[in-house]
Amino acid sequence: MKIADFKNLFESAQHLFNQGKNIKALKNLEEAMKYANEEEQSQGFELFGKIYNRTQEMEKALAYYLKALKGTVNVNNRISILNKIALLYAGKKNYEKSIEYYNKCLEKVQEMADINKEMLILKNLGKLYMRNDEYIDALKCHQRVLALKRLAGDKLGEAANLRYIGQTYENSGNFEIAKDYYMKSVELYKQIGDMQGVEKVQKLIEDLEELEEEIEEEADLMDDWNIQYDSDDFF
Repeated sequence: MKIADFKNLFESAQHLFNQGKNIKALKNLEEAMKYANEEEQSQGFELFGKIYNRTQEMEKALAYYLKALKGTVNVNNRISILNKIALLYAGKKNYEKSIEYYNKCLEKVQEMADINKEMLILKNLGKLYMRNDEYIDALKCHQRVLALKRLAGDKLGEAANLRYIGQTYENSGNFEIAKDYYMKSVELYKQIGDMQGVEKVQKLIEDLEELEEEIEEEADLMDDWNIQYDSDDFF
């Protein structure tokens, strides 16, 4: 009787959620949880997380996803929940926590040898490492994706990843290497006829060159200031 009660109420809550009726979905889900066993509780917690995520109540969503993770055994479900938790932490700009959960997610995906999911997680990890000023780890992620894209013959993905590597080098202050990767990205975009990609990367190159000019001008000003400061006529 209890199993049937949970199943019916949970399915009703899921249906209401799919229709965008969040308040009604919550009421049905709260009722369903009265009849839930341990495994079913995890299902309920995950749906609570989805509902609160949709209503932009991120702290509640995160709390429920963390609860759901504890009781979830199915590997695919764990991967999904780990990904959601990582995304929520990234949204809160808690990059260290986001990286922690993405790495847990990556471990499970690699165990399943799911290359597409692995590339997606590595791409997100690379961006997070860059935002956290961990450029070596960011480059490792993007280089791994680049190798997988080349292995798969995905030219568009390869071009995009060359751009990500360029941006990582630029953010770390290695402008010449960044420009080299940008140029490789442009050439590949041209080969596949993606002119939007070409324009996007050319804009990055232009911005980088402007930044280099600004840095040079600032350096020249500092040199002038030092010359004045060392001069007897300065005071």
